[in-house]
Amino acid sequence: MRGARVWGWGDDPELAGKNAQTYLNRRWKSTMEECSITIDGRDEDVFFEITVYMSKPEGVEDLTNDLFSIALTKADKVYFITVNLYDHMASNERTYRNSLSSVKEAYEKLEQILIQRFKDHPKVRPLLEGGKTLIITPTTSISCELESKRFNKVIVWAGNCDLDPLLDHIHFLAKGLVEHGIATRIVGYSLRSDIDGLTIEDLYTRENKVFLWLSRSSAK
Repeated sequence: MRGARVWGWGDDPELAGKNAQTYLNRRWKSTMEECSITIDGRDEDVFFEITVYMSKPEGVEDLTNDLFSIALTKADKVYFITVNLYDHMASNERTYRNSLSSVKEAYEKLEQILIQRFKDHPKVRPLLEGGKTLIITPTTSISCELESKRFNKVIVWAGNCDLDPLLDHIHFLAKGLVEHGIATRIVGYSLRSDIDGLTIEDLYTRENKVFLWLSRSSAK
């Protein structure tokens, strides 16, 4: 894989699409199988990423401008736009086909796993005395795969928050992608459910409940 950041925060927005097309015109070779355009942004606590995979670098300027427009409707800040080139079908490595209901169920199970893991933590256990209930709202990330008639695959990722805000952002961005003709429908989802690296970020007691917030060093 090779690639480059073709636009970053502070650059002229009108250069986003032009820079992406110029880079691909210079770097694309007939031996390459696929390329992708990725835009990264943030809306309050939620980080998000939209990636479009294609086999031919055609119409990249318009695509990039459309992605930029979609991102700005749900972003406090767009950080950068990246173009990557591949000598294989990289989109095949990103498949997310779980149903929405299974993702919600997995999130509920994640809550219970974390409660069992942290209820005896030295900082938590004393606060649970007297029968208080431990409440953990896991911070996680969700990947969403979308089908497209124009491109090989579209992926929306959102992270650094709990389930409902992440799904709200993903569905908002997916709606914009469909309206712009970039995608046709959502195929499925995947929830990050590993708990390695999670640490206590905040902890407080209110009435008969103990609220615990967890974070990890990497949002993705």
